[in-house]
Amino acid sequence: MIQSQKPEMICLQETKMEVIEGPLCEYLWENSELGWCCKSPNGLSSVLLTMWDKSKFELSDWSEEFGGMGFS
Repeated sequence: MIQSQKPEMICLQETKMEVIEGPLCEYLWENSELGWCCKSPNGLSSVLLTMWDKSKFELSDWSEEFGGMGFS
């Protein structure tokens, strides 16, 4: 579904996964301009995953402590 829509950015909450690695993101995104990051589990939460088209967005800030991202 993600591949057919060709989004510029996608955020997935409650992935039900404890670990997310690059090959999974590459499979889901299918775009050579892939940027991605994930927030590790905290308490009962699953990994939060964000993927974006690097030709459209640049990750300018990341805070693991506060779980925030900044894009430009």
